[in-house]
Amino acid sequence: MRTSWNWKMLVVPAAMAALTATAGCSASGGEDGSAGSAGNAGAKAAAQACGGFAKDVPALNTLVGKGEFKDEYREADTLTLLKDRTKGPEEGAAYCRMTRAADGKQALAIDFHRDVTVPTARQGEPYAYFATGERAEASGLLARIHFRCRPEGSAQDTIVVAELGGVRDEGTATQRAAEIDVLNAAARSVAAKLECANETKLTEGSPAPQRL
Repeated sequence: MRTSWNWKMLVVPAAMAALTATAGCSASGGEDGSAGSAGNAGAKAAAQACGGFAKDVPALNTLVGKGEFKDEYREADTLTLLKDRTKGPEEGAAYCRMTRAADGKQALAIDFHRDVTVPTARQGEPYAYFATGERAEASGLLARIHFRCRPEGSAQDTIVVAELGGVRDEGTATQRAAEIDVLNAAARSVAAKLECANETKLTEGSPAPQRL
């Protein structure tokens, strides 16, 4: 016996499948690779990123610009490493990572590690120096602050190094000052959590330029 097909049974499921596929594309982004609303889940303003350590630092916008950012904030790992006197200079902790929500590009990276000494000034190299901690320098691509900290309960000082990178080098004095402003805020936040019992010499507010 010949089978008779109902065209409605074929067309309706096909239409439903097309609608489902279209909905899936809308949720994940267009064909051009642009992110949809779901792609920006967890994005926040720069001042709110990484626990808001730089929420009162205007220079943060100078470095990362406007827009929304995704962050990775590992304060607990940073504090654990800095309290452990068995850790050497080669072992660091990624304190803060900021990436732009719009394109996923890195906007800011701050790391901490321990050191055994404070280095001498790099004479003749493109560094600007600032009066905060034991030594503070910025080159445009990298900023670094050394400061002493004796964590609560410890009998000895630890030399802590904060480093900032991941930014585009504008080659200007304004950018270098902004790098140190933001990094100094991170260093002060970490020092407060470590309950440093000694004088860190970390400046409150914007560190002044320094001639060495």
